[in-house]
Amino acid sequence: MTSKFTELAVFWERLGFAGVMQSRKKDKNSRLIGNATFWNEQKFSLLQSEHRSRSLITKVQNAEGVVFVIANVHLQSGWGQQQEETRNCQLRSALTFCQQMAASSQPSEEKTHQNSYMCICGDFNSRLDHESETLLEQLVQNSFRSMYHGHAPREKFMSYAVTGYYDCLDHIWFAHHANNSSRSSTPQMFHFAELLTSDRKDRNYMRHSGLPSLAFPSDHLPVGCLVRLNMPHKQQLKPPRIHLQKPAQQYELSPGSSTSLASPIA
Repeated sequence: MTSKFTELAVFWERLGFAGVMQSRKKDKNSRLIGNATFWNEQKFSLLQSEHRSRSLITKVQNAEGVVFVIANVHLQSGWGQQQEETRNCQLRSALTFCQQMAASSQPSEEKTHQNSYMCICGDFNSRLDHESETLLEQLVQNSFRSMYHGHAPREKFMSYAVTGYYDCLDHIWFAHHANNSSRSSTPQMFHFAELLTSDRKDRNYMRHSGLPSLAFPSDHLPVGCLVRLNMPHKQQLKPPRIHLQKPAQQYELSPGSSTSLASPIA
């Protein structure tokens, strides 16, 4: 896993990003697991990182003094009450550290407007519906909002697929943490501008054939979203410039086809 992270780090470094990968503190060999977070070094600086059970929590700050706490999780897999309780404990730990790290970001006298934002994202190994009420309650009670704007039907937001089964197990939740004693009067400080997901044609193919495939080399699909901060006018951040480049040629997904898909990032 170390060599794989090194490959990723070199790739992202060329684009101006730095990153950190979670380590297992209790492992005497310090074996790495697959939670990694990267940030644009020209826009953010790393303030703190915490390696918890199944979660990597990083705290970064931009030039305007806005702090972001990101919990990158890969919660316990498997079905059953014991596995669900383990996921609850892992999420509770991640949320506790998110709140503590966000609360420790005290605004200076010159930046009394400063607020913190929290994001928890990754593989929850749960669709976060009525069957996982405790997981869902933890997020809602901590004022997190889902990028799916509520219930995520697996047909539309499928993120995991194997032969004979597919589901929505990967999520992004976002929250605003006001650095003052009165949060009830705090206006809505962000909104989800855009959801990035696979198109219907690809989802239909993957529901029937499963993953991984030549075009999608993992059993999970990448998910993402654009979040726009509603900040005071003088502190408005410039929206990111995003260029979506289509493949040079159209590809046809069919069982046994020999296809590859490149996703350039600008």
